[in-house]
Order: sequence, then structure tokens, then C-alpha cells
Amino acid sequence: EAKNAEQRKAAESARIAAEEQAKLSQAAAAQAAAQAQTVTENAELKARIESKPVEPQRAYGQANRKVWNIKQINDLQLMRARPDLIRKIEWDMVAIKELLNAGEKLPGVIAEEDLKIGVRTQKTTLIDV
Repeated sequence: EAKNAEQRKAAESARIAAEEQAKLSQAAAAQAAAQAQTVTENAELKARIESKPVEPQRAYGQANRKVWNIKQINDLQLMRARPDLIRKIEWDMVAIKELLNAGEKLPGVIAEEDLKIGVRTQKTTLIDV
């Protein structure tokens, strides 16, 4: 009977050790997954930053803004796809340009992005008396 008690104690301690080992390996796997997620997020962030277009250099007082030059609108195609862009018989050019700025492709609209550059000057006095 003493042998059976020792065997049970040994089996119980082996089971407890195996459970602790399983918990440790689960914790290590969770930590490795979290590190992999962090590395992936950092890589995606770096890729987004690197793919940003370079802003042109501006002179003092110069203002740049992007404008859309809409070359053609296929009325029927755009009407079917987006009837909310119609004001009476005219197209809602403001909304169309906002959607183009948001990156949406509008069926029936052919447009290209253009850069409009202007310069604002300050009023200065030429001679101080």
C-alpha cells in the first residue's frame, strides 16, 4: 500500500508538472504572437509612411491646392450609379470633386488631378517716413 501511495504521489506531481509546462508554453506562444503582431503593424506603418507622396516645396506666401479637371461625365451611367449627385439637371460638381478627393472611382466620370499654385503677398510699405 505504501508503494501505491508513492506511485500516486509521483503520478500527481508528474501531472502537475506537465500542466505547468503546458501553461508556460501557452504563455510563450501568446507572447510570440503578440510580438509578431507588433512587428507586422510596424512594417505596415513604415510602408504607409514611405509610400506617401512628397509634398512640393513652397515659396513664402505660396498656396497649393489640388483641383480636379473633369473632362467628361457619362450622364446615364453616373445617374444610375449615384443619383444623389444630381442637382436639377446639373451635376453636383462639389460632391463629385469631394468623392474624387476621397479616392472613389465614379462610373461615367473621367477626371485627372491637377495642382493649382497661387502666391499671396503681404502688403508692405516701400518707404518708411
